Amino acid sequence: RRVHGGNSLEYSRMSTSLMISPKVSFRVDGDVAIVTIENAPVNALHADVYKGLQASIARIESDPAIAACVLTGKGSAFIAGADIKAFGEMFTYPEETVYKNSLQLNESFDPIEEGKKPWVAALNGTTLGGGLEFAMMCSHRVSVPTTVLGLPELQLGLIPGLGGTQRLPRLIGVQNAVRAMLESSNIKAEQALKWGLVDKIVPPTELLATAISLARDIAQGKVPRQYNLQRSDRLENSMIAKQVINVASGMATKKSPHMPQPHACLRAIGAGVSTSGKEGRKTEAAEFAKCAKHPVSSALIHIFLAQRACAKVDGVSHLKPRELKTVAVIGGGLMGSGIATALVSSGFRVFLKEINQQFLDAGVSRVSANLESRVKKGALTPEKKQAILNLLVPVLTYDQFKEVDIVIEAVIEKVELKQSVFVDLEKATRPDCILATNTSTINIDIVSDKISSKNRVIGAHFFSPAHIMPLLEIVVSKHTDPQVTADLLALAGKIKKTAVVVGNCPGFAVNRTFFPYTMAAGVLVDRGVDPYEIDRVIKAFGMPMGPFRLGDLVGIDVLLFTSGQYHEHFGDRTYKSNLIQSITEKNGLGEKSGKGFYLYDESRKQKNDPSLASFLTEYRKKNGLPAEPLKLSDKEIAEIIFFPVINEATRIIDEGFVQKSSDLDIASVFGMGFPAHLGGPIHYADHLTAKYVHDRLVHYHNLFGLPLFKPSSFLATRAKDGIPLAAPKRSDAFTPSDDDIVIVSGARTAIGRAKKGGFNATPIDDLLAVVIAKALADASPIKAEEIGDVVVGTVLGSMAATQARTGMLLAGMPNTVPVRTVNRQCSSGLQAIVDVAAAIKAGLYDVGIACGAESMSMNPMMPKEFKPNSNVLKKPDVATSYLPMGITSENVASRFGVSREVQDKFAVESHRRAAAAIKAGKLNHIVPVTTKMQNGDQLQEVTVTMDEGVREETTFEGLNKLKPAFKPDGTTTAGNASQTSDGAAAVVVTTRRKAKQLGLKPLATLRSYYVAGCDPAIMGIGPAVAIPGAVQRAGLTLDDIKVYEINEAFASQATYCVEKLGLGYERVNPNGGAIAIGHPLGMTGCRMTVDIIHELKRTGGGNGVVSMCIGTGMGAAAVFHVEA
Repeated sequence: RRVHGGNSLEYSRMSTSLMISPKVSFRVDGDVAIVTIENAPVNALHADVYKGLQASIARIESDPAIAACVLTGKGSAFIAGADIKAFGEMFTYPEETVYKNSLQLNESFDPIEEGKKPWVAALNGTTLGGGLEFAMMCSHRVSVPTTVLGLPELQLGLIPGLGGTQRLPRLIGVQNAVRAMLESSNIKAEQALKWGLVDKIVPPTELLATAISLARDIAQGKVPRQYNLQRSDRLENSMIAKQVINVASGMATKKSPHMPQPHACLRAIGAGVSTSGKEGRKTEAAEFAKCAKHPVSSALIHIFLAQRACAKVDGVSHLKPRELKTVAVIGGGLMGSGIATALVSSGFRVFLKEINQQFLDAGVSRVSANLESRVKKGALTPEKKQAILNLLVPVLTYDQFKEVDIVIEAVIEKVELKQSVFVDLEKATRPDCILATNTSTINIDIVSDKISSKNRVIGAHFFSPAHIMPLLEIVVSKHTDPQVTADLLALAGKIKKTAVVVGNCPGFAVNRTFFPYTMAAGVLVDRGVDPYEIDRVIKAFGMPMGPFRLGDLVGIDVLLFTSGQYHEHFGDRTYKSNLIQSITEKNGLGEKSGKGFYLYDESRKQKNDPSLASFLTEYRKKNGLPAEPLKLSDKEIAEIIFFPVINEATRIIDEGFVQKSSDLDIASVFGMGFPAHLGGPIHYADHLTAKYVHDRLVHYHNLFGLPLFKPSSFLATRAKDGIPLAAPKRSDAFTPSDDDIVIVSGARTAIGRAKKGGFNATPIDDLLAVVIAKALADASPIKAEEIGDVVVGTVLGSMAATQARTGMLLAGMPNTVPVRTVNRQCSSGLQAIVDVAAAIKAGLYDVGIACGAESMSMNPMMPKEFKPNSNVLKKPDVATSYLPMGITSENVASRFGVSREVQDKFAVESHRRAAAAIKAGKLNHIVPVTTKMQNGDQLQEVTVTMDEGVREETTFEGLNKLKPAFKPDGTTTAGNASQTSDGAAAVVVTTRRKAKQLGLKPLATLRSYYVAGCDPAIMGIGPAVAIPGAVQRAGLTLDDIKVYEINEAFASQATYCVEKLGLGYERVNPNGGAIAIGHPLGMTGCRMTVDIIHELKRTGGGNGVVSMCIGTGMGAAAVFHVEA
């Protein structure tokens, strides 16, 4: 028997796995411990992983029967780096604290390398970042052939922080290590073996056995143990090492002048090489801390997380994409051929259509040339190129378009032509075929104006060159079917594009954001500033090129056309310069004509035009512009160019054309080359502060007298209130109305354990009497006789209607007040609130009481006399409505891959949160109930003050021992399912107008309610289908919700819903849920409402969602708002 953390844990020498922490399991094979990281999906490092590893170290070091250890990961990853979100809090600490924490964390893992027992890493897959650092702490590394290793921290503005800068050079040499870290390159297993980074490569089936055998051999002295932080046999001599570092530093300065992390990494490497690994680790910790506090790290981490958040689109992400196999591209020009290249390169069969053979041949040649460039770079073999090219089907007609799943139109920007193409496509394609337009400026409703099936039309705006640029701007109109959006998002992922979903407005998101970019540059030239000087400043700022070089690249004629579009649609704030028109009049169209703002040779290499200065002097004179050039610093030039861009971005956010400000940052970085080290225009503005950007725009507005620089109302408000531009546009911009339905008081009992708890002999009318009396007392001066109706949500018991009446009367209410019950199974308590709200809205009365109550001790779940309908049983899809709820949990788990371990971890967390909430006094609003409890043959008086099902001592190992409750081979147990329980809750509901009249301050406003159906066989997914509807009906997004209360009927369904909607566990059930608290069916919805009101009130107000699944296949959700 071993004791750890106060819990008794038993294991044999061939033990089954037990969870030593929520993310780490531990077992023993003879004399070798096997520690497995189990943090799905990629085993990212997290506080629980660190704790589990530290606990494992302590156990291994203290157990004389353990000779060695193997460290591995579960699934297809060893450890794929750190949980970046989890790092966020750490980076808020002072630099000195980050330094100390980093060093202490390193030292806590020293026993892996220096302890009494050797460790071997069994690399079962992806081994990146901290994963590789842990592997290098081990004496040896055994790998499967598919493993990829690397230290990519520099991509996030950081450096390796767990000894990576010290151990990697000692294992593969300084030169190889410097290249690997500075380039954030992936090292394949074969290369790692050649370098000595791994010691053996074996098939996956042999990995663990090989690692165990090697660990034993090391422990027995048959294989020398390696101490990688101390070794120096693979280091170059100090002179060569120093030279390598100096050369790399110079290259980093040239390649990435804005990035501090390459130099920090090199300093850490250099310190270790010149002293020792342990001394170098101190420098590493210091440099890591500096990087962690640097704005570049904040910006790059923001980009990393924002890119992954792009795919989460309200109203879309819950949909399953259809499989698209065949694509048609209309137009084989530069854009069309680039799109076709991207598609065939990703395995799609593509019809490329043109209007004649000459154009078609040219399009095919362009696709071939695009692929040939990859052959020349060694990225493709000639054979692979031909195989890809074989997927391209050149056509001149629409004859084969019935085979097509999606069409992408890429003809020239002429409205009539595009409309004509779409008319043809509607006739030529199947009704379920997606019709996408690649227009960069034209409203897609105009493009689809001539067809009837507008619901399948969507914008697919690629950026040139389409096969290279990483962004796809997906433009949805008011007609676009969300399924079409989901399908195109999935397609984007398959062709390796980052997709941003935006609304339908002129220029969409990217081009609209940047239209002030060239206009502000025109302002400067018109005021005498040299275009070449502007381009120099903007390139130094971090853009790939300045506005005038960009204009030449795009084409001066294209600039002229698009500026006309912006003058037409945004004429109240555009700047009309004659500069572009004047350049075209001197036959300057940019690169394609050999002349624009620059001169170009046959290879399109640029040089300054010596005649431009005299041309501009004449131009300014002709247009009556100031002859004296404006004197501006580089900083002022950059502000004049970019602050109007930020200003326009705030309008796009304010008008709702992007769901998240981070989408605009991603679109700007990936589509326009905005410097990633600044994090995108919104992130950059927030670094400067909204007030600074606003005040400088006011300054430039006064300087130039142009509306281009007038701050938007959104920017002005955020600047005044000190709110970051990126802060969600909470429809917390909540405007109260006298007609709002509000809750003015609420009460609930504790939840008692059915049969075994304090309420096991208490009828629901007694419980109802307590909460009705308390809620009414707290709603004073409302009088009992003013109540228009009492609605009680309850599920079980043939006498429920009678008990609802007697409970109301026991509360002291007059018999003139009516009462009724409502049964919508698990949502009954919430349905009662909504029914009262609906009656008040309809003018039936002004004030009502809604309740939820259940005694599962005194009423059976399923009456014995119930006989299934034989007609129902004949139809399998209907008969699933009879399935026991536990079986539906098993169906959710198996269908969506929710493992037993995930369910048990969720259950433990529910108990932990509930116990913490009780300790912190967060549930002090529970009304104590003194009653009689059945104890054997005796009734004894008890006072129930707190939820009885909460077990702080619940452990993973304890839950692991429980047998499946519904299927012999199932995963749902009594421990990861909600508890049968007893209890009651009540709220007083009225209008804001009535509350004002009575001098009552509303506790919460009911903003929306939504019920949706789902497959009865997996009824637990109900919240996943109901929550988006309720949130959308309230005019909000999922990100606007501060707290989610999702009923934990089963851990399988609760986990699925949280993951499916991407809610993040930190916002869901912060004080635990039904698995710990209990689930008295009819009470639950009302209980959750009372609890979420108190939680939101305690944390400063905001929006909250209450949601639950409903037996027979439904989900219900309501949105409440609590004012601060």
